[in-house]
Amino acid sequence: RRFEREIKRFEKAGDLARAARLYEEAEWYPEAINMYVQAKDYVSAATLHEELEQWERAADMYFQAEDWKRAAQMLVKVGKHAEAAKHFNQHGQKIDAAKLYFDAGQYDKAAVLYEDVSYFPQAAKCFEKLGEHVKAAHNYEQQWFASTSAGGGGLIAAGGSDREARVALHAGKLYEQGGAPERAAEFYKRAGLSQQAAELAAKEGRYLDAAELLLKEENLKGAAEMFEKAG
Repeated sequence: RRFEREIKRFEKAGDLARAARLYEEAEWYPEAINMYVQAKDYVSAATLHEELEQWERAADMYFQAEDWKRAAQMLVKVGKHAEAAKHFNQHGQKIDAAKLYFDAGQYDKAAVLYEDVSYFPQAAKCFEKLGEHVKAAHNYEQQWFASTSAGGGGLIAAGGSDREARVALHAGKLYEQGGAPERAAEFYKRAGLSQQAAELAAKEGRYLDAAELLLKEENLKGAAEMFEKAG
């Protein structure tokens, strides 16, 4: 009772924050939170909700305190990734927003944000999830170009890494799957993937083109077969 009288004394004196702390020390948490809110100490109210694992209520209080980032983190804890992403995006934190949209399965929004910040592999994965093969291929092509430019490389045949080769091959195949064989052919040539370019040319009945590409690969037998098919 003495403790309660002490709290009431602080309340009567208008020292609501002190009263709230006493409630918290006594583990009277609902009363403490209510008092923090009355004192407009939203951060303390939010922190107490967070300690009690009352994530959504904590988020509400953090928003009241204008701490949008901690509020968004609380939303993530309850699986509201898309809602959290919206707040990160509104505050210009596109990478974090994109990751959260991806986790929420909103690949279209994630892809746009990843493209905005030139995160090409991540954007490509989003477009693959959406079945948009040409857009995915374009982003993998951008990734390939950025990595080969940074490394001073270029053509795969001129010493590009295995990773760059895999990216280039994947980009080309996605162009083909997406119904853009001309873009696939152009990229295969640009990346120095003459064998793949030749196979594509042969599929399209461009046997002379295929033969010339195979000659670059010193594939004399394959080139001869293409010349024969060309008549």
